[in-house]
Amino acid sequence: MIDLADYFSDKEKIIRLNKQIILLQKNNSKWKRKYENLNSSKPTIRKNRTSKAEVLVRSFIKGDRSLTFREMAKKCFLSIETIKNISYKLRHAA
Repeated sequence: MIDLADYFSDKEKIIRLNKQIILLQKNNSKWKRKYENLNSSKPTIRKNRTSKAEVLVRSFIKGDRSLTFREMAKKCFLSIETIKNISYKLRHAA
């Protein structure tokens, strides 16, 4: 038979273990990101897409109007908002 003291000690143990799980998840995520940033010889798919889009946006800014932002987004598998954001950053970087 479980008494009240056992119930509360189990409840405290569960709370402590849940906190420990959250800390382990955060720690794992932090170190995983650091590992990917340091050890990656190949950039992530998102970085590849963004860098390809950046080349297209640079040419658009310089005057090549053969592609619209929508076409660039389709070609690079990104959203139009991302293309606009890249354009804004490139125009305001100089």
